[in-house]
Amino acid sequence: MDLFGSIDNIPPDKAKPIFCIILEALTNIRKHSLAKNVEVRIERTSNNELVINIRDDGRGFDMKEVESSASSCGKWGLTTMRQRADFLGGTLLIDSIPNQGTKVSLNIPLADEGKKRS
Repeated sequence: MDLFGSIDNIPPDKAKPIFCIILEALTNIRKHSLAKNVEVRIERTSNNELVINIRDDGRGFDMKEVESSASSCGKWGLTTMRQRADFLGGTLLIDSIPNQGTKVSLNIPLADEGKKRS
């Protein structure tokens, strides 16, 4: 795991959903990927964004196939990860290629610029 910048003082309302997204990504790797190597990089950028990249060298998967079959099988992990990222005002990108591994990228703004008191 690589950490860049301070990850102290992440707003409590964002810390738990961020943790849950990371946990789901790592759980998916453990359960499905057959990866030999996993890389986690967490960075707090100068513009107060948290950028998390999780990469594995596992078997990868076809995103369209997994997303279309997930709801019919009652598997909501990827959908829940996306919903949490959206709730935080961030973005979640999943790039996976069969037999070439998977990369999960999460960008979350940490500043509460949109919240103003009257």
